[in-house]
Amino acid sequence: MKREPPPNLAFQISATHLCHVLRINTPRLSELTERGIIRRGVDEKGGPITSGYRFDTALNDYHDYLLAEARGKGWNAFEAARARMASVKAEIASMKLAAMQGEFVDANEAAEVFRSVAMRIRSKFTSVLRRLTRAVYNAGSLEEAHVQAQRYFEEVLAELSRLRGDDLMAGTKLKVIDGRDRTNKDDDTD
Repeated sequence: MKREPPPNLAFQISATHLCHVLRINTPRLSELTERGIIRRGVDEKGGPITSGYRFDTALNDYHDYLLAEARGKGWNAFEAARARMASVKAEIASMKLAAMQGEFVDANEAAEVFRSVAMRIRSKFTSVLRRLTRAVYNAGSLEEAHVQAQRYFEEVLAELSRLRGDDLMAGTKLKVIDGRDRTNKDDDTD
């Protein structure tokens, strides 16, 4: 899309002055000339200009080059930003869906649940320790104290082994999921 400039801009200009007008350095001007982006132009007689540039031709060529670059980079940058925005929106939507389906858990809620589970286990051991202390204190011999201690520990271990994850998590919104099979969460066969 080369336009013909007004005749008053059809004059010859040196490379240094053209660089100043276009606000580029000399090596950049040489590169653009070698690549055929900025043409030297022709003089008034129709011959090629060998030293310097025809101002109107060089200005139009550089303008067209910058316009094409801006369109290309601008469009590509816009498309890239639009693609990033679409992927971010899709990620946010999938996270919202996962949160609605209960796949995500609030960290504070999980910490509270784990604390309550630990407190339940601790209370089981604490109750055994009180009973154990009383039984050992009232035992008539060391052998009887040993038998009592073993009986209480076996009792608490049996009680803890009877507790399932669902029992420990009673009263919470969290579900215990078997880590071996995540494909079917509703199937609770053990």
